[in-house]
Amino acid sequence: MMEVISREEAIIKGEKYYFTGMPCAKRNHISKRIVSSFSCWACRRELLEKKRASAGVVPRPKTDEERKERRKKALQKYAANNKQKIKLALEKYKLNNREKLKQIKRKWAEKQPKEYFRLKSHKRRTLKIGKITKTIKDTLFKLQKGMCAVCKNKLTKYEIDHIIPLAKGGDHADSNLQLLCPSCNRSKAAKHPVDFMQERGYLL
Repeated sequence: MMEVISREEAIIKGEKYYFTGMPCAKRNHISKRIVSSFSCWACRRELLEKKRASAGVVPRPKTDEERKERRKKALQKYAANNKQKIKLALEKYKLNNREKLKQIKRKWAEKQPKEYFRLKSHKRRTLKIGKITKTIKDTLFKLQKGMCAVCKNKLTKYEIDHIIPLAKGGDHADSNLQLLCPSCNRSKAAKHPVDFMQERGYLL
């Protein structure tokens, strides 16, 4: 609710609107009024919206959510109709702001956990090397008779392990996979299977 201010006071202060706190005569709007015409601001807005609707103009959004959605759609439409223009503008910006972009990328990378880049690198390698079948977990579980491939304990929880780690050139393929309990898998990490089994005392 606005503070009550008379038209005379509004004129002295150089304001465009005044507010009486009383409903308007036409539609009982309790709204601010225009100094220059005495008219109700809400009545003027309704009239303007009716004119826009009759002319086929999309009505103005009233809430912040509607404004955001309208702006989003407008940007999407512009992007769809100006792909080449946007592409050239981005290339020009990158050429003129290389150092600035490097600093932004460096600051972003410093805020990310180390695990983020390890998983991203792992995913990239698996995409390049190959693919595994969707049922490999069930197949391995049956072949290993429900036991960890290293400690031979029952697998209540298990993780898929690359026998030859990807970091050491192993394939992301069914033939290079085994099921390990979480403890064994984390102990093995990116170690070569021979080195890992020697550490466990299984190999001489």
